[in-house]
Amino acid sequence: AKVAPLALHVHAKSYDFGPDGEETTIDYGRCLSLLKDAGYDKVLSVEFEGPGDELEGTRHTIELIRRYLD
Repeated sequence: AKVAPLALHVHAKSYDFGPDGEETTIDYGRCLSLLKDAGYDKVLSVEFEGPGDELEGTRHTIELIRRYLD
């Protein structure tokens, strides 16, 4: 919350997803809420670093981000 207003670039990393589509190790809802509240309107770069197909993991991450930002 303290550094969100100073952010110039954000990496949206993900590692694993539960059956509900939520990331199991990071509270995306809280993180994205902090960014929204800070007025962050720049780029989010997506990185999937978990097991399995990298493109599928990246797609899941983008879907999760859209769920909270749309």
